[in-house]
Order: sequence, then C-alpha cells, then structure tokens
Amino acid sequence: MGMWVGAQLQDLPLPTMMHPQAFCWFHGPFLFVNDNGERFMCEDTWVQGKSLAINRQPNGEAWSIFDANWKTDLVNGLPYGGGMFWDSFRPYGSDLELAPQYFETQIPEYIKQGNAYQADTLDELAKQIGCDAAVLKATVERYNGMCEAGEDTDYYKKPVFLTPVKEGPFYALKVGPALLAIPGGLRTNNDFKCLDAEGAPIEGLYALGNVQGDICAVDYPINVAGNSHGRCITYGYLLGHELAGA
Repeated sequence: MGMWVGAQLQDLPLPTMMHPQAFCWFHGPFLFVNDNGERFMCEDTWVQGKSLAINRQPNGEAWSIFDANWKTDLVNGLPYGGGMFWDSFRPYGSDLELAPQYFETQIPEYIKQGNAYQADTLDELAKQIGCDAAVLKATVERYNGMCEAGEDTDYYKKPVFLTPVKEGPFYALKVGPALLAIPGGLRTNNDFKCLDAEGAPIEGLYALGNVQGDICAVDYPINVAGNSHGRCITYGYLLGHELAGA
C-alpha cells in the first residue's frame, strides 16, 4: 500500500529468515555431516547460522548423527541451549524430562517419512544416507577423539555438546533449511517517514517494525532478543509521542 502512493522498497534481494525445519524438526547439537559424510560446521550455533551453513552443502541438506545415548546427551546439554529446532540461545529450562520423551515419539515418525534412518552399524547408516562408509567412519572417529579430549579443534563447539557417536543403534536425521519469512520493507528517514523515489519524505506516511526497510543486512539476526517486537513497540511509542506533540 505504501508503494501505491510512491514509497520506495529497499534494494533487492531482501534478507531471509530461515529455520532448519525442512525435514526433521529435531536434530539437537549433535554431529552434523553433509551428503558426503563430512563434518562442515559448529553445530552449537543459532538456527539462522545453522541454516546458512547447511544451505551451502551438497543438495542443501545435512544429517544429524547420534547414537543410542542421545536422550542423556540431549538432557545434559539442554540447560545451555534448546528450542523447537535447537539452537544456542533457547534453553529448555525445566523441560528436561519432557523433551526426550517427546522426541522419542517423533524419531520413528521421521523414519516412516523417509527423512531419518536407524542402523546397528555406521556402515549400514552410511549406505542408507548414500555416502561412502569409509568417509563417515573417519569423520566419526575424528569427532569421537575430540569428544574424548574435551575440545573441538575443528569448529570449537562448546565441550558440553561434544557427545560421542559410539554405541548402536545409530541415527541419521535429515536437516534442511526452510524459508520462514522475508524481512524487508519501505525506506524511511530517522523520523520513520517513508521516502519517495528522490529520497524525499512523504508527509503523513510512516513505516515501523517489520514493514520498515534497511533494518537487516543479508539475513535476519534471530539471536537478537526482541528484534521484531522490540522495534514495533519502541518505535511505535516514539512516533506516537512525536505525532501527539508530546
């Protein structure tokens, strides 16, 4: 509607907001490998960063690899992170019993959907996800060594999330980024007035919150608490005072 009266949209392309929810909605901070069976990122990160890293891998997907001890590993890490898609700034808090119980019901559903696999050996798991077994086993061996040492010298994941992959059955859950929204909007000046094609303010036309442009750069910084609601409330308060002559 703003563009109908001459307001200008910010430059394209618009930033993206992505979550790793295209396939399995549970993947924890466990070992991630790409379709080649290679590790490629620090799994202890926020969901947008996780999505961007996965998006650069072959076929834009990855696999969360863990073993029979996943419930204990998950509970030990939950005080330091969690959330629907697991990331480093959403601790579950008191849900330490509910989380593993819930995901225990979900993993069989993922397997039925063809988005997850369970195997007694890593060789069998590699065959199921379509990678070279030698590569996957070498990746797991190196990762397990860093877990035992208590230090991730490849990607520097926090020690609390360094959980080895040793005891079968083994699991591989497919992870892929999905577009949630596109943040971006109309160009404004510092008084929230929309700007026309020449950069002049349009009297009486304002844009606040997520319809205001040029807030994000290349992606949505999802680990900034209150990023959207905070701007809506704060900027709305300031503009309301200004318009009321307060």
